Amino acid sequence: MASNDLFVEMECQQFTKTGQHACGDDYQLQTLENENRSLAVLSDGLGSGIKAHLLANMTTTMGIRFLRSNTDILKSVETMMDSLPICEVRKISYATFSMADLRLGGVTHIIEMGNPQYIQLRGEIEIPA
Repeated sequence: MASNDLFVEMECQQFTKTGQHACGDDYQLQTLENENRSLAVLSDGLGSGIKAHLLANMTTTMGIRFLRSNTDILKSVETMMDSLPICEVRKISYATFSMADLRLGGVTHIIEMGNPQYIQLRGEIEIPA
């Protein structure tokens, strides 16, 4: 298969809880055509509503900016985690995240913090992480 036959398809769908106007999750997708890169960041804010949405949005915004700028990923993740408040009751971060940096014909980086592990499939076959 030639590299111009390859493609990346990214999609996300959100639902809000009944009676809520803001979703506690956020995602951002970005294609950098001049670099043959696709970026995706998904964040789950703790709970639901405005506070969860704002913290999830802050997380996805930082994640996309760090990925786009090719900043050292360890420093990026440390900065993101230092920026998020910790729930005093549960002693966990107010947002979790998964980030993907896909380079056509090259390497894919998946960075996860607190979310379930990603699953990679080729057809119907699961490829171990």
